Amino acid sequence: RNRSSRPRVSSPSGKRIALVTQVAAYKRATGKAILDTSREKVVLNKVASRVQNKDFETTLVNTFADIMKNSRDYQAKQLKADLD
Repeated sequence: RNRSSRPRVSSPSGKRIALVTQVAAYKRATGKAILDTSREKVVLNKVASRVQNKDFETTLVNTFADIMKNSRDYQAKQLKADLD
């Protein structure tokens, strides 16, 4: 089978999933909640402050919010799998 035709997860995406897995393990070990709204607010404010073209600010902030939501969903699955 031709491996080059398979879709690949880009290196940054793969690294992100590895980090999310580590975060889930940390939260499990420390009993921290998956959702930390104050931290997410800080991250999203930082994203907004770094956007140079303000026409894109809302879209970029929403993109990062979606990434964080999907990261939380993945963490929840990891923590649930540990309980099963």
